[in-house]
Amino acid sequence: MHVEATEKAGNRVAFWERDSAHPDGEVWVSRGSGTVEVGSTPALLRAVAAGLVREVEAPAASQEGAPSDGTQEVPPGGNQETPPAVPEGYEDWTVGEVEEHVASAEDAEALGELRAYEVANKNRKGALEAIDARLEALQANDEA
Repeated sequence: MHVEATEKAGNRVAFWERDSAHPDGEVWVSRGSGTVEVGSTPALLRAVAAGLVREVEAPAASQEGAPSDGTQEVPPGGNQETPPAVPEGYEDWTVGEVEEHVASAEDAEALGELRAYEVANKNRKGALEAIDARLEALQANDEA
């Protein structure tokens, strides 16, 4: 997963964390750091939900197995493999069904995987808003 800082972060560090899920066990993202490879952690997903960082495509040079002409091979049926957190049949769900599903979700990491899958495939604004709202609610519960 790759992210960059958003305008909302201003001139401060948008995200910093030590976690074994990140390359080298630590990650730092600010407006001047460009695209940064990160692990998908609950804290990172909260930073995405808060709008401090946004997920972006990996730079062509860092994509393992990417063709040298800069194009990307896309597996049949979508832009990425379906992660375990994506419910069976999700590809056929309406935004309303996504909203229903995420309203009761309790696992921020699974929601982050679902969000990444949505971005890579259908990228529907309503579905992403529902997922982000639930991630924000989970973050607020964690902080309370």
